[in-house]
Amino acid sequence: MSDNYADDDLYAVDSGESLGSIDFLNLSEEEVLRFNFAAIDIAFEFYQQYAKHHGFGARRSKSEKRGEVRIRQEFVCHRQGYRSPKFYSMPNRQRPRADTRCGCPARMLLCRDDESGRHRRMSEADIEQMNDMRKGDIGVSRIHGFMASLAGGYHNVPYTTTDMHNVSAKQRRVGGLDAESCLRYLRECKANDPALYYKEVVDGEGVLQHLFWCDGTSQIDYHVFGDVVAFDAQEKRLPFTSCSILLCESP
Repeated sequence: MSDNYADDDLYAVDSGESLGSIDFLNLSEEEVLRFNFAAIDIAFEFYQQYAKHHGFGARRSKSEKRGEVRIRQEFVCHRQGYRSPKFYSMPNRQRPRADTRCGCPARMLLCRDDESGRHRRMSEADIEQMNDMRKGDIGVSRIHGFMASLAGGYHNVPYTTTDMHNVSAKQRRVGGLDAESCLRYLRECKANDPALYYKEVVDGEGVLQHLFWCDGTSQIDYHVFGDVVAFDAQEKRLPFTSCSILLCESP
């Protein structure tokens, strides 16, 4: 794994759920080298998905341990290598089997790197604080300075402004995929319900900010009853013990 990209949080994979946002079909070899994984099992799941999208199977191969810790693991194509000659001359061999090994060179070598900079990742609390401050048009450098003042100095902040930019970039990438999935779902719904109406609002960078939708049944209900009940989807982030509900009556 390339040291130049080891602390790039944009390519950090902490769970199998993170794999859903990766475009394996168009992933280049250089991009594969940027990824770092929280565990070997997650890395193998990554390689299985990559192999599946490129038309071959995957299996684990050689590994190396230092004490009880596995420090190297190789993943290969399931057709890597060749069948041992001894299997062709076994005296009790009953029937020949198809040779499934063809020496395919596809492989991925995973190395453990305790100095990869993973300790520099931001905590969930710091990420939420950064997001709130960025909504107020506060720059990353000023936010980093604020974090340093809270921690008693820059030497006590375990991440840099570059790490903060990487976190923001990853949020935009994942958020963009979620937003596109939502809009795709609404387009599919509109194909079955022509009366459905939806409208999205994006900022200057094309990031989704607001989304409104109303299906045909809801529009009929509004004309009959004249009321709208809205539930706040962000209620868990608000300092209240109960869910926020807005009741609007037609004039």
